[in-house]
Amino acid sequence: MALLLRFAIAITICTCALAKSPLSVRIVTWNVLSNKWMGGEFHQGAVAELLGPLPINETYNAVNHDVVVLALQENCFMCNIGNEKKLAEVFLKVLRRRGDYELVTTTQTRNSSSCEWWACNTYQHGTAVLLVFARSGLLSHSNHVKVNKCDGLLIHNAEKGIAGVRTVVRSSGQSICFAGLHLDSKSHANRQDCLKSFWSKARKQKAWRECDSVFMMGDFNTRPGPNRNFFHGSVGQSAFGDEFFMQSKSTDEMTGVEPWGGKRLIDFISKNSGYLFEDDDISFMPTYSIQPKGSCNDEPPCFKGSRQPAWTDRILCANCDVLFYDSRHLGVSDHDPVLGVFEV
Repeated sequence: MALLLRFAIAITICTCALAKSPLSVRIVTWNVLSNKWMGGEFHQGAVAELLGPLPINETYNAVNHDVVVLALQENCFMCNIGNEKKLAEVFLKVLRRRGDYELVTTTQTRNSSSCEWWACNTYQHGTAVLLVFARSGLLSHSNHVKVNKCDGLLIHNAEKGIAGVRTVVRSSGQSICFAGLHLDSKSHANRQDCLKSFWSKARKQKAWRECDSVFMMGDFNTRPGPNRNFFHGSVGQSAFGDEFFMQSKSTDEMTGVEPWGGKRLIDFISKNSGYLFEDDDISFMPTYSIQPKGSCNDEPPCFKGSRQPAWTDRILCANCDVLFYDSRHLGVSDHDPVLGVFEV
């Protein structure tokens, strides 16, 4: 009897240890420019690079991940309601080369049966979509939250907004909340109003007030300053110079020490959400406004000379450990995607 008791205790301890093991979460955010530079679809090479192996260092050595999340903005490929699984299959094909992954859930800012033929042909930019994948059987999902039409216009663009979902690890009850977004490009106030509306709506639900970890990712449209005609045409990073980019970091609207607009957007988000969000130190070049490959004599990244280069694309997290955070220059959109690996 004593032996059986010790065996039961040992199994209980082992089960608890497994349940509390940290999860590896890989996140990609990518504004795909209505898929225009990819022929209306997704380049398989670009998808493979975003979901493929990453450099290994002393803090990051996982090849596969427990959870993989994609936040796409201005997506026009299979953006009609009912086509979510067809869109997800583009990424599942790559993920399943390395493991048994499934689509857990998807949500988007524009729920329309005319997204592909109307919104994508009238400068309405398709939809901002959030796709959550995980190892089969790992996650359940509930508590979808969405706000859209966050552009301050009389005739609203429903693509601008935030779509979120709460997921739960079946074995442990650990909750991970994700929100993908595309904020307005013209106004600090519009960006803040959208974030405030989302968190006001989300916090009415007890489940969203008690997330163990939270991620917000997407095109925040955060800028270090107003657009000016810096140069004519397309120019490489050397035309701006290192001092320019150092100054831009200091005035970055999200985390700069002297943020454009007067207040750091990350502090505004933390205040309204009730979570302490962090944005890992940016070591990559601005992700917008990127020009097609070959525009600057093969000096990537190549920027549009009339736009302020900006770190518009970010991944923020609360209650997580950042293991990897970088961008990828693909040259198939005017935004470089940003990807990160996190432990929760």
